[in-house]
Amino acid sequence: APNAAEPIDGEAAPLPLVVGPELIIGSNVASSLELSTFESGAAILCYEESLNGKTVWCRTLSFGSDLDLTASDELQVSWVPSKGLSIASLGAGFAALCYSDVSHHEETGKCVLLTATGGTLETGSGIYNLSTGLTRETIAISMGSGRAITCYQTSDFAGQMEGRCRVILLDDLSDSSLILGEEVVVNSGRTWGLSLSRLFDDTALVCFTDTSTQDKGSCRTLYGPWAFVVGEARVCSPFDMSCVE
Repeated sequence: APNAAEPIDGEAAPLPLVVGPELIIGSNVASSLELSTFESGAAILCYEESLNGKTVWCRTLSFGSDLDLTASDELQVSWVPSKGLSIASLGAGFAALCYSDVSHHEETGKCVLLTATGGTLETGSGIYNLSTGLTRETIAISMGSGRAITCYQTSDFAGQMEGRCRVILLDDLSDSSLILGEEVVVNSGRTWGLSLSRLFDDTALVCFTDTSTQDKGSCRTLYGPWAFVVGEARVCSPFDMSCVE
């Protein structure tokens, strides 16, 4: 007899998912939704409110015993038009939200700390700029408790579109602020389609497309010894493991 987990005659195996009740999100039209695990049984959701100036709002979602979801009150994180949201968990009750501020016809990469205490979602003590130039294509992933890494496309002059990455740490002394490591260049050409994956606690993989070299796809390791101590992120060659600070 065929294994129950294997497709039969090209059909899906009988392993159905149970779909819980719907929860409507946002008081206005919500777009560009981004989710991340916040703690066991809970997630954090951030989105643009399209009818509210494309400002950024977030709320926590908690899982109930009947597959229902309970949402916290909405928290407004950005008061200016924004896009390109990405969330990275920093451990139970903490997350970093990164996005592009597109007000004043510019795109400025920013990150903010989100915390949850007693079911109340709050922002940390500051908003952090990712780079000095026009910044877009921002992505962020968790690297474990209190640690994350973000990569993005940035331009200090027209047409540069360089790919850069940096470490994000939760400040252990305050639990209300972030520490950003130094920027490192992962691709000096025109960088698009960035994707990140955690390999180990101190190592990540970044892949991208370089449109300055006929859309060549490339990947590089990002190595940060001692659990991503600030300034220790390095770009390493996949061929000889030589690294650049």
